[in-house]
Amino acid sequence: MNKTPFTFIDLFSGIGSFHYSLKQLGGECVLACDIDKNANSTYIFNYGVVPHQNIFDLQLEQIPNSDLLCAGFPCQAFSNIGFKKGWKDSRSQVFYQLLKILKYKKIPCIVLENVPGLVNLKKGQVFDTILTHLKNLNYECSWKILNCLDYGIPQNRKRVFIVGFHKSILESSSASPRATSPSGTSGIGEAFEFPTKTNLSCTLSELLNKKLNQEVARTIRIGGRGSPLDSRYNWDGYILFQSNSTTEYRLSIKDCLVLQNFSKNFQLCGCKTNKYKQIGNTIPTNLSFAIGKQVIKFLKKKKYFQHRNRKNLHNPKSFLMDPFGINQLNFGEFGEFFIKAQLLCFKNQNIQTVFGDIQKLENTPGQLIQNKKLTLFQLYTFTNIELKNCFEKSNIFKAKNSSKADVFINNRGLSIKILEKGYPTIINHTHRQNFLQVLEYLKLDIQILDICILEYHNLCQNNKIGEDIINSHPLSPFYKFKSYFTPILQYFLFNGSGRGLSELPAEIVLFVKKIDSCDIPQNWFWFSNSQQFIDEIWDFLIFSIRDKGLNYEKRSCESKKKMAPWIDKYKSRKTQKIKKKGCLHVRIHKSFGLKLQNTYKFFP
Repeated sequence: MNKTPFTFIDLFSGIGSFHYSLKQLGGECVLACDIDKNANSTYIFNYGVVPHQNIFDLQLEQIPNSDLLCAGFPCQAFSNIGFKKGWKDSRSQVFYQLLKILKYKKIPCIVLENVPGLVNLKKGQVFDTILTHLKNLNYECSWKILNCLDYGIPQNRKRVFIVGFHKSILESSSASPRATSPSGTSGIGEAFEFPTKTNLSCTLSELLNKKLNQEVARTIRIGGRGSPLDSRYNWDGYILFQSNSTTEYRLSIKDCLVLQNFSKNFQLCGCKTNKYKQIGNTIPTNLSFAIGKQVIKFLKKKKYFQHRNRKNLHNPKSFLMDPFGINQLNFGEFGEFFIKAQLLCFKNQNIQTVFGDIQKLENTPGQLIQNKKLTLFQLYTFTNIELKNCFEKSNIFKAKNSSKADVFINNRGLSIKILEKGYPTIINHTHRQNFLQVLEYLKLDIQILDICILEYHNLCQNNKIGEDIINSHPLSPFYKFKSYFTPILQYFLFNGSGRGLSELPAEIVLFVKKIDSCDIPQNWFWFSNSQQFIDEIWDFLIFSIRDKGLNYEKRSCESKKKMAPWIDKYKSRKTQKIKKKGCLHVRIHKSFGLKLQNTYKFFP
């Protein structure tokens, strides 16, 4: 599929059915908004966008330009379950705020979604009012009730969709704003075509791989879960046929996600009850995708994107909230603190990691990190002061220098490495005397390391390499000794430093590509197999010999003798002074982040 880049606003976004589908079609979300904090955490985790919480707090002049606005405005006031209060319900008043946004921004295309009961509420008066308001704002609209089961997924779930286009991109029409047929158009001219029905791709039993008593699922709802099978409120209970018996079967959260056409990797944040609520509130993505595809097709037919590009209407820059920049912390410290706070959110909101649920989160064994109320949405909307208070309140602090593990999850130590703003260190400015102790522990001879460093100095002095040399460089003196360096790197990664064994060794390396991005699943990776990890990073290692940590002149004669084979003199380019270098420093080049694959993702 040829994707046309476009931008969209996702209001009343929930868990992001529109976002899920429009992103596949080439869309970029420039603003999202929803009042549900847990749904917002889900949105952050899966899409990397921080929603605003209150539509009434949005400043009209700050709302970015976009090609499309999607809004599944609150349906409880219009649904059968919500007793059809309509405009008298305070939740329906957000529609008027939506109208203010449309009036101010004149967004070219809108897609609105609601329950089918909206069409006939008050004998159609409410629906007429909605279409009239849109007509008055110069939107020509079509509407239709679509059923999920008509588009490939076996769930009987109906929704009404209103698709409108601003008259600036269409021929105006004076047709009536409400059609009398089951679907209608208010004068688009060349009518917008809703997606055609497709055959059901599978039955409920085939989709869930379980033999159930119905071929099509009932509508997934918010309330009524666990009702008796013969109750009219029952939607999640079915009869499961087994070899010689039958039993009651209740739809799991994963079952519901599948029936709403989300991927198996989609994660929901919150307790079990809240997760069911989020699923019950969303739109099946097969519907949002089908509608989105037709909208883009229609805009292409109208040559909208050509005109848009000339008018420079496309504004891909979002104004998402930025919680970063605490003055009293350097980047490394802040990164460690923020990652620990995110892990706490994963624990609180039952987000599945490679460890399953996080049952226990500790700075060090016995020192719990805890704040039961903290959510991802809060974390990404905190001010700097609030973030600092959050770290203190949650008992988050920096790991000791003597510890290789920065944090413990379910009693397993993790070493945190951040690839953003610099290169993660493996061996930190360690001189030969300390290496002698390490190699004695590892039962290795230092001769090979001496040869490598002597060759390194020769290359530097002859200006063939700089202070840093990446291992993939053809002149790297370290590259051919991978088997020799493997236990050394394993030691420094997981077990200790030049000063000795760690009090708290690590079992796992946790890599985070970027901390200033909330696109969490795409940025978190882990390695528990040290050999596998070294195989992956070998070409990306940067070796250098430096003066930091050497203090050669202050050493005893015996120490100088042990350190001497690695010492060489260099003239500083800045000061022209002669300085001695003799400490090995090994880091991982940040381009390693490009190699990280789904195999090593921290989230299943």
